[in-house]
Amino acid sequence: MMTQLPNWVLYLQALSTPAIAVLAAVIGLMQWRTAHQRSALDLFEKRFETYQSAKAIIADVVRHGTAPFGTAIDFLRIADKAQFLFGAEVTSYLNSVYDLLVAHGEAEDMMKSNDPATRQKGIEKKYAAFAEIAEFYNRSLPLVVPYMRMHQRPPPF
Repeated sequence: MMTQLPNWVLYLQALSTPAIAVLAAVIGLMQWRTAHQRSALDLFEKRFETYQSAKAIIADVVRHGTAPFGTAIDFLRIADKAQFLFGAEVTSYLNSVYDLLVAHGEAEDMMKSNDPATRQKGIEKKYAAFAEIAEFYNRSLPLVVPYMRMHQRPPPF
């Protein structure tokens, strides 16, 4: 014996499958959005950490007025990491700062010379390199800011 269900129940049964499919699609979209936002945040954190490390090395050089060879090597490691996180202009600038750190260290060695002319050249070279290194804060910030922006907008709901 077959019982007939009311029409509204039949309609509800027919609409439940598409409704579940739409709900699954919305959940999938929200999961994708969350994963995308998380990857953007992870990239931001890596970039910020790299920039902060570079700033810390420069701050140490400016504070103490010396650039030992180990400091230049530490900065080079940061510049190598930055090439995968930033664009070519940031990498190029960081490499030029590394060259300045090396020049600063060489100038310090020249200043230890007994020859007055070599010592004077060392002083001039150190001053020129130090002045450029100290400009790191003014020159690096405009280069890295475009990479540090979070371009995600909140959802409309």
